[in-house]
Amino acid sequence: MWLTSQRGAMFGLDARMAMLIFGLLSIIAGYYGYSRIATAKYAALIKELEDLDLAMQAYQADMGTFYLFTIEGESNGRKDMEALWDQSKVAFGFKDYWHGPYLHRETRDHRSYGRFSITYGQKDRKTLCTNLSDCYAWITLTDVPEEVWDVVNRYVDESSGDFTETYNEKHLLGRVHADALSDPRVLFYRSIKRPK
Repeated sequence: MWLTSQRGAMFGLDARMAMLIFGLLSIIAGYYGYSRIATAKYAALIKELEDLDLAMQAYQADMGTFYLFTIEGESNGRKDMEALWDQSKVAFGFKDYWHGPYLHRETRDHRSYGRFSITYGQKDRKTLCTNLSDCYAWITLTDVPEEVWDVVNRYVDESSGDFTETYNEKHLLGRVHADALSDPRVLFYRSIKRPK
């Protein structure tokens, strides 16, 4: 009788140790799993921005002129983005050159971070384009959390190792900009350049 109860006690201790070890392993696995999910989420946003950039390049190549000049009526950012999948947003003289849709989406809404639109400006983004200046189309996305913006900025602007942005200027330099160092931010991604 006495030996049986000792084995039971020993088995209970082994089981508790095994449960403790499995519990710790599940915590560690959960931490790394969440980290991979967050990394995948950041990578998905970077891929979306790259896909938009490629779609705009293809659109501009088909049109044969700067993106801005092909939009029906006055540019408002919304129509400019929608022209990638909706031919009715394209100016009459360019409809025959439109070979879209250039994107497989039909909304400017992002599933997590606000809305996409397109703005135009010089390389610093804040200076308006002139006839003599370089002019770029900037993909904008509202409501991007600071942490997500930082990851995109580091990947796009600093991963090549060409330069490292300082805290005070990182939202104003490179290909990825922000409206301010706030949370959330408007993300600006420099895309196509006006042909000379």
